[in-house]
Amino acid sequence: MSVSGAKADVRFFPFWIRIGEALCYSALMEHVWIFHGQDADFASAVFAKRADAETWINENHFSGVLTIYPVDKPIYDWAVEKEFFRPDLDHPKTGKFIQNFTSASQEHFHYENGVLD
Repeated sequence: MSVSGAKADVRFFPFWIRIGEALCYSALMEHVWIFHGQDADFASAVFAKRADAETWINENHFSGVLTIYPVDKPIYDWAVEKEFFRPDLDHPKTGKFIQNFTSASQEHFHYENGVLD
């Protein structure tokens, strides 16, 4: 098996493939789970599997929100594509609006001290 002339190693990693000496992103991943801790400015963890995220949250008694995000697709575009959001005059398609856009339509779960709320 070859990819761009390099011999590919058949050992697959969860969402990475080894090609020669390099690890390369595999297009197998469609979404990730991102944990945003209570009162945090930024996300603190990213997981490929919800079960792994929940184990980590539970073991550490964290509070916050676990949200699914599509890979390689902005949430604004995802919400418009899925018809969860329709841009109009009240919500212009400006950079400021799009960069702050979130959608309650994304699958998400709230945790309090590690327990699903």
